[in-house]
Amino acid sequence: MNKNSQQIQVNNNVRSFYILKLYEYLGLEEPRYRTDDNARLAEYRGDIGFGITLTDVGYFETLDEAEKHIRQIAREGRQRLYGFVVKEKPLGHVISGVDDLSVRRYLKDGSLWQVCDTSGVTYCDGKRVDLGETRFYGRDPSTIHFKEGDIVEIAGNDFVELGIVWRLPATKEQMKDVWEQYREVYGAAISTEHPDVLDDCYVTAVYNPMKVRGFKRRMDFPAVVNVLPPSLPVPKNIADTLRERLEMVKKEKKG
Repeated sequence: MNKNSQQIQVNNNVRSFYILKLYEYLGLEEPRYRTDDNARLAEYRGDIGFGITLTDVGYFETLDEAEKHIRQIAREGRQRLYGFVVKEKPLGHVISGVDDLSVRRYLKDGSLWQVCDTSGVTYCDGKRVDLGETRFYGRDPSTIHFKEGDIVEIAGNDFVELGIVWRLPATKEQMKDVWEQYREVYGAAISTEHPDVLDDCYVTAVYNPMKVRGFKRRMDFPAVVNVLPPSLPVPKNIADTLRERLEMVKKEKKG
């Protein structure tokens, strides 16, 4: 949530550009979900998933140009291709924080999988300025592709982790009540205290309940745009363990 109490200026007239990122499976062997890779960064050891690597980057003036290159690369049939991400950035500004105006994810066949058009740019040229629509009003149900109990991939910049869906992102209808609660609590201050891009997420249970900074990491809150269907066959023992983790989390939260 936004916590800054300064007066916010909103600028929806933003000239932007688009960064295309191409990701491939990491390594030379056949991709598979695994936990035994000692070469991983410490935070991924014991997690179920696989590594990916950023191989190509392009900068484009329009989304159409970026998508044209996605289709062209997809037609090449690269063997280790995982997928694409297009990030929209403001042009001609110095920004900080979660600095995307929008994010789009595409599958390896070039098809658009998911879009997040809630802006994360709230600091611009050293000032507290919202660029684009920074408030989260909920999702159209047609863009929520999963249900509770679905096994999913959670894509990061260098690792794709398997998880299992517990809670879905809020719909527009559900967010009406959330916004009403914010208005009651914050009143006029709702201009700085409101649901934002970080609320556009799933809640997932994870395979490895390891300790992170002294806490058990049993759950994750991945952005909707980073949650995908499994790209590889999921072994039965892994699927069973993920279902056990989900039940564990639900019982803990109920208690």
